[in-house]
Amino acid sequence: KKDEEAFPVNQTTLDEAVSFLTDIESDRVLEEAENLEQYGLDEPSNTIKIKVETSKSKGNSEESVEKDNVKEVDENETTLRIGDLNEASNQYYVSKGEDRNTVYLVDSGVIEPFSKSLYEYAEGEDFPAIADTSEIKKITVTGAEELSYVLEKEEGTGFWYLGEDEKADSAKASSLAAPFGSMAYDSFVDYDCEDLSEYGLDKPYALIEVDYLEEEPEEETEETEGKTEEPEMIEKHLKIAVGNETGDGDRYVCVNDSNQIYTLSSDALASYLDKTEADFWDMAVKSVAMTDVEKLGIEYKGEKHEVNVSRETLESEDGETEEKSTYLMDGDEVNETDFTTFYNKLNNMIAERRLTEKLESEGTPEMVITYVTDEGESKVEYYAYDTNYYAVQVDRKTYLVNKMTIKSMFEACETLFGMEEE
Repeated sequence: KKDEEAFPVNQTTLDEAVSFLTDIESDRVLEEAENLEQYGLDEPSNTIKIKVETSKSKGNSEESVEKDNVKEVDENETTLRIGDLNEASNQYYVSKGEDRNTVYLVDSGVIEPFSKSLYEYAEGEDFPAIADTSEIKKITVTGAEELSYVLEKEEGTGFWYLGEDEKADSAKASSLAAPFGSMAYDSFVDYDCEDLSEYGLDKPYALIEVDYLEEEPEEETEETEGKTEEPEMIEKHLKIAVGNETGDGDRYVCVNDSNQIYTLSSDALASYLDKTEADFWDMAVKSVAMTDVEKLGIEYKGEKHEVNVSRETLESEDGETEEKSTYLMDGDEVNETDFTTFYNKLNNMIAERRLTEKLESEGTPEMVITYVTDEGESKVEYYAYDTNYYAVQVDRKTYLVNKMTIKSMFEACETLFGMEEE
């Protein structure tokens, strides 16, 4: 850039644009055009000035050329004035040089490479996309109080958590991680920003931070050539500062403390912004694997029963082993199908909503389930809530479950208890 040599010009973009200038042809010429306004040439939308340098060697013979390479340079400048687009032919009206009254129709493909904004000619950086998003360990979004949450993946299980105790919805958390593998800037705005406040980045609207692991590049030596070794993983950190909205609703961003400013589309940012922890809550009411249950206490319609689970390992004649479970309710063996049907409805229950505060109820629960595992005892209570939902109290959390889902579970319990239909 002539007046700003540090400006990062995209060489390929300019080379491709200049290539159109080597041979410009016009399909039609309008001689002595008087009404330039009808062609948009009274006030051109764009003016392209082309300076061509030609050189000639001094000397009167081939011998003198070999001995003397001093060259004289001739400069020829041509001006193209660009008018309106003729949409029918997809050609622009163009006038050339001093002659304003001769109008040419020139293919739009020649003109449009010179109709870009300044930063469309700039060479920007690529967004630092994460090669393997399965290696993302933590996502932190910080902004206003209602716009702050931390999602962290537990090593080993792969489960996502909000804090230490709050299990997150795995599908929703994973959906946040995946886009970092293909995220790309929308546009380049400023290659050397000196005033972040111009873009709202001195006090960002939000910070999106990602902690992940990446394979450390390994230099191949004679000792390592041809050998396959487990790659060493290194900890990496990505930080996206999100600033003001642009005119079209996107937002200004700078990444990893760079002084280059870009925009990211509102669609790319929508998954992260304007959300709270509640948007990532796991709606599974209570999930305990049957293999972990030692006892299950059930209180329903005035009856109180306890199911004990015993397990034994059996060996077949061909030497294969399998584990057999036996279910005893109050000492008597129960129908395995009836129990597993009831337990599956209990264990696979998904809430539609969750209350932000603990349920304050003066009534008694319609059902109480007590789980006993090797980790201790936990209790779940089921209350009538309104015409559409039951409230299910688990520790300090209250889930609202569709009434029909609860009724189906109650019916399975009645079958297990052997209650007569009313």
